[in-house]
Amino acid sequence: DPSIITAVEFDGQWRKLPLPTNRSYVSARNLSPERGCGQATILYDSAEFEPVHELPGDGSNSELRVIPGVVRSLKDQGLGESAVRPKSSCMLLLRQHCRDNIEGQADSSAGQLLLVCAVHLESAQPSDTRKVLLRRQQVRAMLSEVSGVAKSLLAAGAPPCTVAIGGDFNAIREEFLHGNSGELFACAGTQLVKPAFRPPVTPVGADEM
Repeated sequence: DPSIITAVEFDGQWRKLPLPTNRSYVSARNLSPERGCGQATILYDSAEFEPVHELPGDGSNSELRVIPGVVRSLKDQGLGESAVRPKSSCMLLLRQHCRDNIEGQADSSAGQLLLVCAVHLESAQPSDTRKVLLRRQQVRAMLSEVSGVAKSLLAAGAPPCTVAIGGDFNAIREEFLHGNSGELFACAGTQLVKPAFRPPVTPVGADEM
């Protein structure tokens, strides 16, 4: 059973249901402050992890740095003009608890950090160039947010951190490399999709995104 679950369609009906009881799951939407926006959340096993909401500042700044609970737009991050962000997202920094291993010794992974990001991107076929461009902007916002947290961790002298990204990207991976240009449709992975994708009227390449 997974100790961490990313859920991006965790709507009101799902929230009425109890969480699985096979682990001590906690939803990021039930934390204080609440994490996540739209219909996204992260479930984690509280017997293995604890959330980290703030980090100490670096040597030049003693103020606490708050870990964002959602993926913000580049504009809200102060890094650009784009107001686009994933339609649902949740971010959570987790610290692993100390547990004894089989030999009775302390687990060497204790205290390690895990940055989890759950996103739900715009849905549409790759023939829809406007939506392809929108998904690319959403991915840029996500990668920028993750990079910002990583830089904060490094500045704070935090222990090693693993990044895990899950959710629904509503696209095949080749789209983020090639846009919806002819290169996308020439990829072996694209050609395996059945029924086949319809090519766009006005394609856009990765260098134009």
